[in-house]
Amino acid sequence: MTGIALLLGAAMLAAAAPGAGEEPGEREPLRQERMLERLDKGLKLDEGQKEKIGKILEKSAARDKSKIEELQKLKKKIKTLSEELRRSNQESREAIRESLNLDQKEKFDAMMQRMKRGGVRGGERRMRGIDMDPGDLPEEMRDRMRGRRDFPPEMWRKGESGGREELPPAIRERIRERMERRREQGEGSQRDVPPPEDWHDGAGDVILAPPVKR
Repeated sequence: MTGIALLLGAAMLAAAAPGAGEEPGEREPLRQERMLERLDKGLKLDEGQKEKIGKILEKSAARDKSKIEELQKLKKKIKTLSEELRRSNQESREAIRESLNLDQKEKFDAMMQRMKRGGVRGGERRMRGIDMDPGDLPEEMRDRMRGRRDFPPEMWRKGESGGREELPPAIRERIRERMERRREQGEGSQRDVPPPEDWHDGAGDVILAPPVKR
């Protein structure tokens, strides 16, 4: 029983770390007392176990105090740096916009809105199951799958039909060439499309997206 209590106590200590806005050491004795009460209620500790675990909790709190304080400082620093980066990015966007003509500004604003909604981000995102950038897809297809990493709805098939064959021929050829280049470089494809037989649930029902083999 003692071993179980110690393990649970260690696991619960992690969950008892100070929350947001709570200073290290604040209400620490009360937290330790509640922890011990939970263990006693759940495990029916005897007096010897309660005394031993109480000392463990006290020792752990003292040992971790400096680490928790350092963690709180890092959180504040990260928050400050994130805000500085946000302002810097905003200034850069405004400076870029000022260098554009009226027509370019309208297109630029639309691009920023798409990125904000989780659309294509600089060509870095890739669709699940297809080794290509979403930016290579026809515009109407991109609009339907904005914010997704799965196949668009018209590629959700049942039975033995394959989603990649639903793409325009030029796009399929581009995928094939890109995969060949990656294989020649020893990288392999980022994500291979699973075989058609894996594209249904065994009962012939439509699936929302083909499963990805990992």
